[in-house]
Amino acid sequence: MKYLLQHLRNYRLGIILSLCMLMETCQKIESDEFATDTKQVVNIKARTAENEHIQYPLYLYAFDEKGACAASQTLTEAGETPSLSLKNGKYRIVALSGISGGYVLPEIPEAQNMITMGANGASSALMLGKADVTIGNKQTTLNIVLRYAVSAITTHLTGIPSDVSDVKLMISPLCDALYMNGEYSSKNMQLEIPCKKSTEDTWCSDTIYAFPGCGNETLFNIQLTGDNNTQSTYAYTYSGIPEANRAFNINGNYTGAISIGGEFIISGWDTSIDVSFEFGTTLADKKEDENQSSNDNKTGLEVGSIWNDAIVVKTEGREALLMSLEEWFADVSDTEYILQEQSGWQLPTYEEAVWLRSTFGGENRYMLNEKIWTHNGTLTGIDGVERYLCNKNGEFYSFIFAEGTTISKAGSKKLYYIRLFKRISF
Repeated sequence: MKYLLQHLRNYRLGIILSLCMLMETCQKIESDEFATDTKQVVNIKARTAENEHIQYPLYLYAFDEKGACAASQTLTEAGETPSLSLKNGKYRIVALSGISGGYVLPEIPEAQNMITMGANGASSALMLGKADVTIGNKQTTLNIVLRYAVSAITTHLTGIPSDVSDVKLMISPLCDALYMNGEYSSKNMQLEIPCKKSTEDTWCSDTIYAFPGCGNETLFNIQLTGDNNTQSTYAYTYSGIPEANRAFNINGNYTGAISIGGEFIISGWDTSIDVSFEFGTTLADKKEDENQSSNDNKTGLEVGSIWNDAIVVKTEGREALLMSLEEWFADVSDTEYILQEQSGWQLPTYEEAVWLRSTFGGENRYMLNEKIWTHNGTLTGIDGVERYLCNKNGEFYSFIFAEGTTISKAGSKKLYYIRLFKRISF
């Protein structure tokens, strides 16, 4: 009997121990599962350039490494706090503002789905900010700067005959869409801009917002419709493209001297691109005048010459690309302050950086530095390995003044050389 009671006690003790181990295991599994589902709140501070304002609603999205939308938030007014709740992992955070006025958001917000617009562009300026972030076990605060993801296009056409009843300007090729992750589509579209009669011989357009250009040049087609419904189309090719966060002013003249319209400046936008040209059937009669302009150019703005404390690095017709004689050394955050202080100057675009890299590698850079040295400027790319900042659709990239080298995305903590540029018409 004593043996039987001892056996029962041992048996009950074994059951109790097993139950305890089972409960501990269940609690551990539950705890692990809870840890996997634990989310961190990411506080987001969205801001724009000085004197600019966020247009509400403000849309926030977090895309995971597979491109799926892990979290989103829509803020309808300035008083709301932007924040997203995310699991541990890597994400791209995207902020969108100014989405009304011709833009179409995708039904499913995934990274590779596209924001589109109609053939006539948009009436509001879309702003976009993006940042890549890794979420761990610590609270994260993310600062996002919103910049214009579109170009502001204006049209000013003069010398239009009085019997013209309708004027349209077609611009191509432009990017047809913007992916939700902040990258532009490589497909192109033609933008059609209707113009309105302003004075007796002048036709203008409202400001139209469009995605930046694709390729290296832009084709303008000006369509004039007469009172008798006859149409004439004139073409002009510009060796540049509309760029994001920059105004693009088109000034065309049907006959006579070139007319440059008033400057269009929006606070917060980069320096505008002004395109002036002539079109029509009487241009051959002006050959003598053009030859005279060419001769004037040879005695004026030549490559390597100094103009208003800047060096001319390129001329195209009546336009010149100037490079600053001064140079800076800073990280990308300090670059914003340098650009604000140097009003009218900008980083070179990605396309300009490609051209600078191939043009001023080797001996040509030494010749350029000789000119800079004679005017007490700072020599550029002395060792041929210095990385300079450029701007690719609102993001910082870096390049070297040497052909065959890479143009890569700039790091946020590294220091880079900065040389500023601007285009002028003459």
